[in-house]
Amino acid sequence: MGYEVKEPELDLNLTPLIDVVFLLLIFFIVTSTLNSQQVEKNIQLPTTTAEEKQHQNKLDIILDEQGQIYVGANAKQVSWSNLESQLAKKLSNKKKNKVTIVADEKSNFQEIVRLMDITKKIEADNLSFVVQKE
Repeated sequence: MGYEVKEPELDLNLTPLIDVVFLLLIFFIVTSTLNSQQVEKNIQLPTTTAEEKQHQNKLDIILDEQGQIYVGANAKQVSWSNLESQLAKKLSNKKKNKVTIVADEKSNFQEIVRLMDITKKIEADNLSFVVQKE
């Protein structure tokens, strides 16, 4: 009758190790994520003495809540029936036409689409919308 020496069983529990790895991963993800607004606040833009040149061929179209249309820098009121001819007249003889639509948030979407169609008919090269940043 001999004695048998039992070797202790080595059992490696990986659960705490996995927990630590996940905690480290979460920590680095949270600390490395930057908000774009925080980055914009920290950026110092260079200064210049040059002035921005205004586009001579830029045309603003303003659409108010009631569906009234105003065209140009002096915001002259124009009817829907005369709009296409007025825009064509103002944008004629220009190589590149930039049209900006300023529409009230409560204006009818169909009227905005109608404005877009008219600017497409007069072959405006660049159509943009003005929105307010929250």
